[in-house]
Amino acid sequence: MFQPQPTYQLPAPLSTGAADIDQLYYFIYWFSVVFFVAIIAATAYFNVKYKRRPGVKAEPTKDPTKLELFWTITPLFIVAVLFHLSFAAYIKNATAADGAMEIRVRAKKWAWEFEYPNGSREPGQLYVPINKPLKLILSSEDVIHSFFVPDWRAKRDAVPGLYSHIAVTPNTLGELQVFCTEY
Repeated sequence: MFQPQPTYQLPAPLSTGAADIDQLYYFIYWFSVVFFVAIIAATAYFNVKYKRRPGVKAEPTKDPTKLELFWTITPLFIVAVLFHLSFAAYIKNATAADGAMEIRVRAKKWAWEFEYPNGSREPGQLYVPINKPLKLILSSEDVIHSFFVPDWRAKRDAVPGLYSHIAVTPNTLGELQVFCTEY
């Protein structure tokens, strides 16, 4: 049996949609690291180059409009690209496939209850087939809960009086931990 390995910072990807989320996460991570290093290097360089010296009077900049437009518009393009990539991954992972197996997930104080298509209920244990699309329909009996399975990269709130869902296709056999990430 093939068991995916955990990545550098994330647990093993155990669903078909996890790879998209991981790629996006690492793109944003390394993009941020590169810009952090570049900004620190530029700051250090300018601190040395423009250090106050005796007898040298600072001159005002002539016309910073082009520079200000550059550092205002460039991040807008970067944010637009990140939004597009994130939204595409979100829609892909939020839309249940046709014929997906529907499992009701009821949250209650300190517990999850799972109801399968045949009507059987299982408190605290979720059993799912691999390589079959699932639609987990979430609801809450008491307060806001948040259903989270890190290995699937799937998280959604269960709110009293509302229904929400998670679409996922597990692709690896194994035992996973379901968390409530609402405090």
